[in-house]
Amino acid sequence: MGTREKIGQMTQPDQASLRNVTDIEKYFLGSLLSGGSSDPKAGNSLEAWTDMVDGCIQHSLKTRLAIPLPCGVDAKLVEKIGRITAEEVRATGIQWAFAPCVTVPQDIRWARESAESAGLREALRRRFRGRGLDQGTPHRRQ
Repeated sequence: MGTREKIGQMTQPDQASLRNVTDIEKYFLGSLLSGGSSDPKAGNSLEAWTDMVDGCIQHSLKTRLAIPLPCGVDAKLVEKIGRITAEEVRATGIQWAFAPCVTVPQDIRWARESAESAGLREALRRRFRGRGLDQGTPHRRQ
């Protein structure tokens, strides 16, 4: 992997900031963020989101290394990523990481509440409990 490819793989622009979807290829982007109100240009519908994600993945596969953007939801992969990230972040002493999480928001005014609150789904919380993925900082353990 060349220097430009490494930089691109570590870069996560908001998808709304792309001038063109071909920027994914041009800059070898490793991931995209859809933060806040950055809905697909075609609108905030299931079809628009699906088309945007599919299009972005297709463009990422056109690069020399053909590394797909991490847009899918593979539960086993998410668990593995979460576990590795938790172990590595815990070793550094850092109290925050941008990684898969299960969250139970306590205040509906938090903007991230609706986008990231899989923790309210009890079945999902039970699935991860006991696998070391629910072991956050001591003051957050249940």
